[in-house]
Amino acid sequence: MYNTTFKTMQFCDGTTWWNMKGGGGSVAGFGECQSGEAVVYNATSNKFECPYDHTPDAFSFADQTGGELSTATETAIIQIANIDDATDIAVSGDGTPEYRICNDATCSTAPAYTSAAGTIDNGQYVQLRLTSNATYETLHTAALTIGESVNPWNVTTKMEVQVNCKAYYDAGATTDGVYIVDPDAGGAEPAINAYCDMTTDGGGWMLVLNYLHQGGTNPTLDANSSNLPLTNSSTLGIDESGSADYWGHAANALMNKFTFNDVRFYCRTSGHSRVMHFRTSLSNCVTYLKTGTGNCHTGLPAEFTALSGHNAVMPASLASGGYGGYGDAAMTEFPLYNSPPNHWGIRGASNRWECDDYPGGSGNNTLHRMWVR
Repeated sequence: MYNTTFKTMQFCDGTTWWNMKGGGGSVAGFGECQSGEAVVYNATSNKFECPYDHTPDAFSFADQTGGELSTATETAIIQIANIDDATDIAVSGDGTPEYRICNDATCSTAPAYTSAAGTIDNGQYVQLRLTSNATYETLHTAALTIGESVNPWNVTTKMEVQVNCKAYYDAGATTDGVYIVDPDAGGAEPAINAYCDMTTDGGGWMLVLNYLHQGGTNPTLDANSSNLPLTNSSTLGIDESGSADYWGHAANALMNKFTFNDVRFYCRTSGHSRVMHFRTSLSNCVTYLKTGTGNCHTGLPAEFTALSGHNAVMPASLASGGYGGYGDAAMTEFPLYNSPPNHWGIRGASNRWECDDYPGGSGNNTLHRMWVR
């Protein structure tokens, strides 16, 4: 009989209605043969089946996130295997999706994309493309159907570029990593990469200083007016001085482009087991990092919050305060100083690498980081 609900011929074996198609079973296993094909009886399986195999080996397209807006986006090129020739292929979905069929893994002959239904042969290759959404953080989904296999593909556009890490956090970002920040929100200043800590102390922290120094060396510092440092390793003993991406700090000119209210200090050294990790909203400290004038230490012992792991002597004790008026070296030239045993110095006095101690030289492995929010 013909089942009008499932649009297929069925027969009854005395107990169960079977679809006249491969897969067998009851109505729930319904499917149709490819257009123009008549079902045939398979004596081995004792059921009606489609005459050809149109179910390829499993394949999938990797979803893409962080895509540019309104941009043609392609999948990888995938080979289709274990089907009979002339299997139907079609594409549907968002972003005007198209596909192309190639005869090699690089589509070397550059065949044109099409949205029209067609057929594909065993062993050929296929690639899918669509145009991403014109709105930030918005999904477009396309589906490529080959025979009886339907394979969805998702493309999500990137987050809107924000002015700093806190703005990304407020927009919903919760993952630590590199983000693009634009301090003047689309003005004349170029957007740059920033490493954002979205998990520590409420998130939204932007890295402005990163020096992972190997003991026994005394490399020069990089006060950068164009780019922020990123972070790679936190293992003491590694030398990152040769990396322009990971070695350096923001100069006053760059710091002054950003709006921030909180400053966070972090350092460790092989010279002892103490960790310095605190934040402050002290206005004179914020101003000092932006302009290089004034100082960071005045009032700091009474206005800081210890963060995870902090057990250093400073800044609760700052008998001598710290240096001030050091311009682009505001973050590195002893901004915190508890004479004589405890200092924050990054190549201070030309050769001293110090974290809550006073080794008086460069012999210890050190890690110094500063963040703003």
